[in-house]
Amino acid sequence: MHLVGRRYVDRPYAVLDVKAYSNATQAHLSVNGTDIGAASCADGICLWKSVHLQAGVNELKATADIGDAAVSDSLQWTFAGKPGEVRIKAGDLTGYVTVDHQRYGSDMYFSGGEGKGINPPDTPSDKRINVGASDVRLYDSYREGKFSYRVPVPEGKYKITLRFAEPTAAAAGERVFAVSVNGKPRLKKMDVFSAAGGKLKAVDQTVQAKARDGALVIEFTPVKGQAIVSAIAIAPAE
Repeated sequence: MHLVGRRYVDRPYAVLDVKAYSNATQAHLSVNGTDIGAASCADGICLWKSVHLQAGVNELKATADIGDAAVSDSLQWTFAGKPGEVRIKAGDLTGYVTVDHQRYGSDMYFSGGEGKGINPPDTPSDKRINVGASDVRLYDSYREGKFSYRVPVPEGKYKITLRFAEPTAAAAGERVFAVSVNGKPRLKKMDVFSAAGGKLKAVDQTVQAKARDGALVIEFTPVKGQAIVSAIAIAPAE
């Protein structure tokens, strides 16, 4: 039995999947002593979906029986955020902390699309593209295509800030897409090139929406070309 994510201690999200490797047929998971339930282990992988973390240190323990032997593994994850605040760096595997100490987690909660980058990780600092923002790193990756994010949050009204930088289009009108939240249109004809005033320039758009069934479903639908987003910041609306 081996829980995955031992070195990734500080977690940016309150709700996430937990994975373990085991040759057991099924395993049980507990978080802070509370039973989360059993998961079947297929091809040596046991997966618990949408596990909730508490603020502070969380003790995760996976147990299973293999023959007459009991096996287990445990680890600790720390969540320092708030359930209603979610920041996602689209198309990125590592996440980022902004200059004002806001933490964006790695790309998560998405369905569809493809993660891409403007500045590959090995790009020298003197050759990195500057998109004209104080936090350039927020805009150097993106998700592209037809895709959606289903972000788990408590019930309530939220402010959703969508961050963009046009990576390839050479003129206004080359890339146009729509954004809806929980089925309601929020941006009908988003043209990043036009809104930002050119290619590789940062621009943000903020919309508001109410969570439904414990989630905000943000859909990006192409109108011409493919939809994109570089980062998503969600916070309760005041």
